[in-house]
Amino acid sequence: MRNYAIEPESLIQSQNGINVAFIESQCPKITAIAHIHSSIEFLYFTRGEFKVTINEESFLLHEGDLILFPKHSIHSATALSDTGGSYYVFQVHPTIIKDIVEPEKEDSFQFFFSLDNVVANLIWRKNDLEESGFMLLIQDIIKEYDSYDYFSAASQKLSLFRLLLAIIRNPQKRTAEAFDKVKIGTYSISYVHKAYEYINANYAADISAEDFANSLNISYKYFLDCFSRATGEGFKSYLNKTRIKHAKSKLINSKASISEVGSAVGYNSTSYFILEFKKQTGMTPLQYVKKYRDKGVEF
Repeated sequence: MRNYAIEPESLIQSQNGINVAFIESQCPKITAIAHIHSSIEFLYFTRGEFKVTINEESFLLHEGDLILFPKHSIHSATALSDTGGSYYVFQVHPTIIKDIVEPEKEDSFQFFFSLDNVVANLIWRKNDLEESGFMLLIQDIIKEYDSYDYFSAASQKLSLFRLLLAIIRNPQKRTAEAFDKVKIGTYSISYVHKAYEYINANYAADISAEDFANSLNISYKYFLDCFSRATGEGFKSYLNKTRIKHAKSKLINSKASISEVGSAVGYNSTSYFILEFKKQTGMTPLQYVKKYRDKGVEF
């Protein structure tokens, strides 16, 4: 299992809120190592066959396919073809959404692209892109990349935002359940989205739903209700899931002890860390280490 990189916020922010790049390899290998960031990211494949992994769930994609990585997901891409492959990367930092969407709708917009349970529904095959009209937007982005001029960044930003908006509006690919969550209420979604961001930034700290609700000046019970209705799980459950996600990488890619890893991701009790780890993975941290550490298993 490979380590994952944490992409600095300053990197994409320094690129005017977006990043468009073309990646190509001539042989089978990791073309995008596992990494995590707060940006929304697309890969549009132009040659070859790829295995794409998101939070340890794998998908097979081919030339003409598009995949979207939600915010805070750990993802990588591996070229499987003997001659490698190529793809375009489109990254959208949340700041550009803030610049375009009305303040009261910003959190609802971002929340849709934070939901863990919509990953499998955000894969578009070649035919899907043609039928949905998404291909026209992708072609506009690529055209501006290939013939870059003074106004290309602005044009790409507009096309990327239109693509995000089209995804939300597309009834064929979004799940009714996921979209209904966004509509539970403007303020409710705002609280939940802020909680997602807070947990992903502070999972290693001693945080609680009650403290977070107090920081928003809202009722603890009301916040828990908003969170569970929007996500289908509790605040503590999402916090534990986030902690274990990071713990798995630390166990594989460091020589730290079980207790040190547990402490590093926010568990004061090693025994509780072990119980929670086994609950989520089906094995203890030690069993996980013996199975994966130094085995060259791909993330």
